[in-house]
Amino acid sequence: VEAGLLEPHDWVAVPVGDGAGPQQAPGRDRRPVRVRTDFVLDRPVTSARLYITAHGVYEAEINGRRVGRDVLAPEWTTYGSRLLYRTYDVTDLLDAGPNTIGAWLGDGWYRGRLGFHGGTRDLYGTDQSLLAQLEVRHPDGGVTVVSRFAEQTSRAMASNASIDGGGDVRRQKV
Repeated sequence: VEAGLLEPHDWVAVPVGDGAGPQQAPGRDRRPVRVRTDFVLDRPVTSARLYITAHGVYEAEINGRRVGRDVLAPEWTTYGSRLLYRTYDVTDLLDAGPNTIGAWLGDGWYRGRLGFHGGTRDLYGTDQSLLAQLEVRHPDGGVTVVSRFAEQTSRAMASNASIDGGGDVRRQKV
């Protein structure tokens, strides 16, 4: 039986948010952001779990492969009193040696537009952040924890994405 992260002190991850350029204006459609980091595993992997949540919605990847099958995770919640998180078995996505983990972040229910007749934005806040902690167990009993994702950030090709309004992707010459 596996329990997950049950106490606040079990989390060593630090939230990382929209660090790609100037803060996006509250009250408007905003572009999804990708946060990621590279790391090296110097020993073989016995098992690995990713514990992840967000202010907004996320889609995570490890080494270019999608984590889980969820859409719009972590779903709606009462953000003022709880923040749901998911646990994924990511053992098969990791390699001994160099690895990359990242996630796309969208506004979701947290700060996206909700409701009719133009709706309301920023209902729960204006920040957008990911909280993710990867715990890798090795055959020698050691544990590697990856919990900082601020090394690389970038904006999506989509100019906006929202729960109610969908997304808008326009190709631009780079």
